[in-house]
Amino acid sequence: MEKKPFTVIDGGLLDETKYSPDRKKSGPAGVLYMDRSALEFRSAWITDTRLMGVVCLGIQWRFIDGPNYYFQQFFYFDAVEYGFDRFDYLTDPDFSEAQDMEASYIGGLGGNKVKVTEREAVHLVQKYARFNREHGIDLPEGQPMYQFLLMAKDNMTRMEARLLLEKSCITPRSRVEAANYFLMRYSDRDWDAVSTLTSGEISHDLLGSFGHMGVFSNHTENDPKDENVLHCRTIVSESDDSDVFYLLRSSFRFMENRKKIEAFKLEDKMEISDQEAYLNLMHKEYVMVFDYDGPLNTFGRQSSHLLHRAMVVQEDEGTCYMLYRPNNDHAMKSDFHLYDDLIGIYYLGNIHQLVIASNTANDAKALEFDLLTSPIARFLRLKQNLLFSEPVMNNFLMSGMADFEDFLDLIRE
Repeated sequence: MEKKPFTVIDGGLLDETKYSPDRKKSGPAGVLYMDRSALEFRSAWITDTRLMGVVCLGIQWRFIDGPNYYFQQFFYFDAVEYGFDRFDYLTDPDFSEAQDMEASYIGGLGGNKVKVTEREAVHLVQKYARFNREHGIDLPEGQPMYQFLLMAKDNMTRMEARLLLEKSCITPRSRVEAANYFLMRYSDRDWDAVSTLTSGEISHDLLGSFGHMGVFSNHTENDPKDENVLHCRTIVSESDDSDVFYLLRSSFRFMENRKKIEAFKLEDKMEISDQEAYLNLMHKEYVMVFDYDGPLNTFGRQSSHLLHRAMVVQEDEGTCYMLYRPNNDHAMKSDFHLYDDLIGIYYLGNIHQLVIASNTANDAKALEFDLLTSPIARFLRLKQNLLFSEPVMNNFLMSGMADFEDFLDLIRE
């Protein structure tokens, strides 16, 4: 008799004591849940992007019996705010389907995939599921397809968990990179990640009562009198959606001949206006507008080389493709800007208008070359090639307007 990969259980989390003593079973009775005994573990990976605050996990299984051969799971974990934030799975995917799904998870992270064991994968899933419970956040949809991981025994030791954390973090290649990552993680109150960058104890109270703060830019300079000291000027926001900004002045002391941070000192924290922040963060934007004569449903990740790694966002009037660099080398810049990881944006409107935008002339040329050497080049007709002294693309996307040229007419008035 053919063995089924699913089992019927009485919903919810069977090991209630593992979660809270008064927790009741929450799943509906009679729901089909993936059966671990029907699966053979094949491989798993995580991204080494923990210093960006997120980690993605991918697991591939093989069905021991049944009509399907492979079962793939994808997890997105946010270490600071959203915890176990997203889950998807595929059964016997073809190459392009699996590639598209993977790109939707890791395309904007700029990291590498690092091999992990099943024990390590189980630990990560349960760690971030616990984060959700502690913060009152619902687990993502699809729980019947990952429930067996929540029910597995997490027997990792504290030392093994620490090694897994370090596996998910890159080793900074320079002191500037260490300082940039430290400021991002420290301002976000991400103490686990901070600990991988430091040697010894560093106070968690230097930013007072502030919660999660977002780093927008950081300028780093060497101390002329001490080669082991770096000075920083950092622009942060009070929160992700706040219009209150601060200029932080700080300094780092590094261990001699090493990239480990030995001490961190916050020298000044000054509130600045949103106009001052804007002037410091302002940059040019290169925009090209095309008419697109091809079918809208044929434009996607398979349309060009750069689109393979795109993060796709559905907008009211079209689709936005965010094209990120395949690495996080921007974190090594002494003049660091958060937006430097973005190569550019392709926005295909429902009115068959394609708008591409980038922050530098070189990136603009790369985007144009990507399109004009792709199979969709025959559908494109350039209408405008524009240079702006400040960013406009984000304002267009937020405007809800369908036509970029109508948007330009509006802001010119």
